[in-house]
Amino acid sequence: MEFVKRENVLICYATGPFNVELIEAVSNVEAKLIEELVQQGKWGDIIVLKESAMASPGTVEAFASNVKRLVAQGVMSSATALVLSPEVEGAAFMSPLYVRAYSNVGMELHVCKDFGLAWSWVKARLG
Repeated sequence: MEFVKRENVLICYATGPFNVELIEAVSNVEAKLIEELVQQGKWGDIIVLKESAMASPGTVEAFASNVKRLVAQGVMSSATALVLSPEVEGAAFMSPLYVRAYSNVGMELHVCKDFGLAWSWVKARLG
């Protein structure tokens, strides 16, 4: 996983498949970056999945728990987009599971096929 801050957007480049340990490790690294962004004001994030979107049910649950924790702490992004191109393994199957993880805590996860669309959507939501 690689994190890049660009303006008020946190971009996460992630190469799957994913496991619970990775989600837990990422949430620790991500916490410091999120803290910096929150101090700047309204922020968004873009998750770019490469190679594979596959994850076990337990991993999706860990991902959902992380989102729920961020919402409860009041530090969740104002706009989140997932870049998931059709050639990524499991894109069609996993996309609804990731979207549901967000919707279960009242958040929207906008799925895009390319980074440009994701960037435009997030920036429009941030105003």
